Amino acid sequence: MAANESDRRHRNAVAETGRLVGVNLRRLRDLRRWSTNDLAQQLGEKGRPIPPTGITRIESGNRAVDVDDLMTLATVLRVNPNALLFPPVADDTMIALTAAGVIPAWVVWQWADGHAPLAIRADEEKAQFEPGALTDFFAHARPTGLPKDAETLAALNDLKIRASRLIEGLQHRQRGTVDPIVKGVGADPAEDLARRAEAVRRAMRRLEAEVDDLLAEAEDS
Repeated sequence: MAANESDRRHRNAVAETGRLVGVNLRRLRDLRRWSTNDLAQQLGEKGRPIPPTGITRIESGNRAVDVDDLMTLATVLRVNPNALLFPPVADDTMIALTAAGVIPAWVVWQWADGHAPLAIRADEEKAQFEPGALTDFFAHARPTGLPKDAETLAALNDLKIRASRLIEGLQHRQRGTVDPIVKGVGADPAEDLARRAEAVRRAMRRLEAEVDDLLAEAEDS
């Protein structure tokens, strides 16, 4: 019995993503200028009551949130569940996620939005661009009914964003100024440009894989 209780407590322990939910909950509640009482009242009206003390415990990382409470919190706060689960940035900031380790925020959001598999290690990143890998990911991670062209457009848009950020960084370097994204975060400008260049290369590989998949499907049809 004691061992089962220990296992239960271990399973219910708040880990990295749970703590991030708490941080995001506090941030979004503050943006709405709601007290814990305000939020608790709205949750109760939705049929998933959490007392103000419970909300405080979630925000401090001392209480786990189940999926139904997460959905209710997202609904009441007028955001999607991802806004509670993941960081409010999609840049090179390194984020700790449960089971995934520490990875860049932009990689997290590509995966969360269903635009690319989650690559945690270099070999996984290489594998996700093998023929058919992206098609398999989209088949299970994205809803049915989306045209395949939409995924290619998403890959193209991602490449444009990455290239734009790289160009901006190069322009700041040429002017001898510090890129606002780098300023104050302790990053070396040269290292940051190298990371951005690698992000562009990854986006290009993703777009190339998408086009290859489309061509292969056209040949098979």
